[in-house]
Amino acid sequence: FFFFKQKTAYEMLRSLVGSEMCIRDNLKTWYKEMRDHRPNIPCILLANKIDVDRKVTDKTFKFAAENDLKFYFVSAADGTNVVRIFQEAIQMGIENKLNPPDSFDKEVMDLLNDEELFGKTDE
Repeated sequence: FFFFKQKTAYEMLRSLVGSEMCIRDNLKTWYKEMRDHRPNIPCILLANKIDVDRKVTDKTFKFAAENDLKFYFVSAADGTNVVRIFQEAIQMGIENKLNPPDSFDKEVMDLLNDEELFGKTDE
């Protein structure tokens, strides 16, 4: 599932459920599709459910390095890196809001902050 642009956050988290082969076969397609629509959106790649098999943390994942993505091993069951990834995602979202990487994002933020259109906002 996706979490897109909730008020100020531009980060995307995608929970991948399925076999390793399914994920490996589709990750490039999913990433390309996201970048086609949002080329500058901050992105974090997660390897989830590491509590099931800790040996997975010994593996290297070239996809993250090849695409210059932040990468974390996580486990909701035991809490490994859960707080860290949300803190990272929030920080990336704030940075993206304050310094939009492209004109579209800046124009949208300017429009949303237009007091003539929407009145004064409480910040």
